[in-house]
Amino acid sequence: MTPAIARLLGRTLLWLPVCFGVWYFTAAIHASVVSPFLQWLVNATYPIHVPMVQKGGVLEWMLQVPAALSKRGGDGLIAATITLDILIYSCGIPLFMALMLATPGVWRRWRALLMGLALLGGYELIALYVSTIYNTLNLLHIIGADSHWLMGLPWSPQLNLLAQTTFALVLPSAMAVFLWAAFNEEFIRSPSEG
Repeated sequence: MTPAIARLLGRTLLWLPVCFGVWYFTAAIHASVVSPFLQWLVNATYPIHVPMVQKGGVLEWMLQVPAALSKRGGDGLIAATITLDILIYSCGIPLFMALMLATPGVWRRWRALLMGLALLGGYELIALYVSTIYNTLNLLHIIGADSHWLMGLPWSPQLNLLAQTTFALVLPSAMAVFLWAAFNEEFIRSPSEG
């Protein structure tokens, strides 16, 4: 490991608690920025209106499925809540910030920092949307409803697990590192300058 890489890792470790603290304590603000876009996506694609309530950094969907779609049948609605914590889907943001702030010359590339944060925010919106869909599919499966009611999507335990772990756990951090590498190509090519 070159001295420049060692310094980068050391500075990243120093920035991580600061960036994670800012990310954690601004979750409610972050959720209020993302939630209108997510609400629009869900209402544009679901066959019924699904209201959402924001409680700090947590988004709750109030889903009411017609009872006629369930195993028990009948009239009325089956009410359920789908809860998503915004922090789970945005965990790449503080990692990206820490990496960028630890890289020499980041203040000359502040646009790259903002662009990376915007891209990670866009990814987060997509990940929250996918998770909302698969949580809805799980709910439909639990009540015995045909999941094809939701955009013709089938319910599959393997697909659900893949969607949840990939979008919530793997991709946010991987994207943070890939974006950092894309914005710091010159540092990667000649780390001795850092």
